[in-house]
Amino acid sequence: MYRTFCVGATIAILSATGCGGALSYTLEIPQAAIQQGVEGSFPMSTEGDEDIPIEITLSDPLVILNDQFGLETNIIVQLAEVTVPEPNLPPLPGPGPMGRTPTRPKKPDALAAKTVTGKAMISGDLSYDAAQGAFYFKNPQVKTLHFEDLPQKFEEPARGGAEQLLSKYLASNSIYTLSSDELGSHAAKSVLKSVTVQDGRLHVEIGL
Repeated sequence: MYRTFCVGATIAILSATGCGGALSYTLEIPQAAIQQGVEGSFPMSTEGDEDIPIEITLSDPLVILNDQFGLETNIIVQLAEVTVPEPNLPPLPGPGPMGRTPTRPKKPDALAAKTVTGKAMISGDLSYDAAQGAFYFKNPQVKTLHFEDLPQKFEEPARGGAEQLLSKYLASNSIYTLSSDELGSHAAKSVLKSVTVQDGRLHVEIGL
């Protein structure tokens, strides 16, 4: 039995099937609806977070619905000023045979603080909380990072910091919430069965 109607004016139930009283709902969630939910968690920053050793800000998320569900975000890495210590060198010798006094090489200047901006592509898993009728973005992984001039040694800290940041914020903020009133009592008893992407829309099957 197939039926289509609007839920919250943004999501459609494409089909409802049952066998022996067990129902399964296939929901179609448009990209714009998920985009609105995701934007509520951004921007996010590691500033003041002692658990993440590098200062990172993620902003301007874009929900990607191609072959799978993912996010693209701007990523800003703030590199702190580094002071170059004075080298421990032996005393200079006296004047040479031509009467010239030896000199030391010029001390390197301190490395100035620097802000580097790039792009991050993120994949993850969709999780469904039946009690809330809410979907969450779990287990985020930074698949690709692109910076114009970030020193290579900072790429892995940036990747790890971004994943920690995403896990922290998206674990507690849903990216989309269904209306349990419109879905009836089934929403509170359902489990997530499958997630697919078709024609730029998220197709989610939940069932008893």
